Amino acid sequence: MITNKKLDLIVLVTIFLILLLILVLSTASAATAQNVSTTIAETRITNSGSAGSPAIYGNWIVWEDYRNGNADIYMYDLSTQKETQITTNESMQWCPDIYGNRIVWEEHERGGNDDIYMYDLPTFSETQITTNNSTQNLPAIYGDIIVWQDRRNEDGDIYMYDISTSKETKITTSKSEQWGRPAIYGDRIVWTDSSNGYDIYMYDLSTSRETQITTNGLGQEYPAIYEDRIVWVDWRNRNSDIYMYNLSTSKETRISTSGLAFNPAIYGNWIVWQDSRNGNRNIYYKNGNRDIYVYDLSTQKETQVTTSKSDQINPSIYGNRIVWEDYCNGDESPDIYMCTLNSSPLIVSFSTSSTYENKSLKVCFTDNTAGEPAAWEWNFGDGTNSTEQNPEHIYSTEGNYTVTLTASNGNGTDTNISEIKVQSALPTTPGGFNFFIFLSIISYLFKRST
Repeated sequence: MITNKKLDLIVLVTIFLILLLILVLSTASAATAQNVSTTIAETRITNSGSAGSPAIYGNWIVWEDYRNGNADIYMYDLSTQKETQITTNESMQWCPDIYGNRIVWEEHERGGNDDIYMYDLPTFSETQITTNNSTQNLPAIYGDIIVWQDRRNEDGDIYMYDISTSKETKITTSKSEQWGRPAIYGDRIVWTDSSNGYDIYMYDLSTSRETQITTNGLGQEYPAIYEDRIVWVDWRNRNSDIYMYNLSTSKETRISTSGLAFNPAIYGNWIVWQDSRNGNRNIYYKNGNRDIYVYDLSTQKETQVTTSKSDQINPSIYGNRIVWEDYCNGDESPDIYMCTLNSSPLIVSFSTSSTYENKSLKVCFTDNTAGEPAAWEWNFGDGTNSTEQNPEHIYSTEGNYTVTLTASNGNGTDTNISEIKVQSALPTTPGGFNFFIFLSIISYLFKRST
């Protein structure tokens, strides 16, 4: 049978253990945290003041350039930092795309009409892909397949050319216009169809099947595709926003909400586009203030990539590199710029544990930062610092200390600020009740109970 004295003792011991646990957990805990936005470093690729419509694959960036009085195709190799002029004739070469070792573009007036050409980098050879007397434009390439918009049948159609078989195939069969630049990834080709007011359609080369992706007919255009995800510009809300459709889940998602988004591109979990929210309220207006934005599907976070008060348009993305046409050096002087995104954004956090040594508190700091940091800067709040990832620090004086950890890598920084409490002896409770007195009472009650 439990006596009242023993019951009192059990209650007091229980309270003591709870209070002790709270003390241990709060001795060196985070009180506040402040995150600093990740910075994105830009690189200027061209200096001609006449470059536009970039595309990127691996270490290669291609674009159209007017430095010679007509439009030529140029290429920049990021690994060698070398620029190469791909085309040299006096006709106009526009709208390049690149995949692997091959560059494709639309060429005007060499034969009196617009045709699709291709350049093979290893062999330095140029090939004319289309030869009929009509207009073929806006090419895209993936693997051995080149697709483009073709007007040989009056209304625009989507055609395809297989480099491995030298065979040309008409993809679309409707009598409406297939509008804008088609996009391709793997066996899937996407485009805009005007049959019912501009919708996104897809053709699967492996199944020879056409699928209507959007059905509202309220203006879906400029599609891009990566694996199972299709993105496009959508006008259903009387403004232009970016939407995405996941083929594997049959789910549609609205990506942007500014109402001024245009020209999307996608790679992996990154979706990029140009956006006019910070300046001119017209997505088509040149020499205004359009910026590049990126949305990370893995974190559901939107980031503004460019911040200068000029036009940044026509983004393209490969891996974690974005390229775009930039007017920051003058309204009529576009150049190509590039940024490298954090594939895993830095999110700084740390934890602490402590031990008492010679009436001083040694705190062990553990870095828990997400996003592959490469450098650390600790400020322990007492005038001392460390650049170790997981430092140990001894505080000689009691008090509250504000600890700051800044982590960084080649693409950005993030900071976490936390407050820890340092005490060299067992502290009193918030009400001023001393633990030593409390322990004496428990000892006394324990002796009486026995």
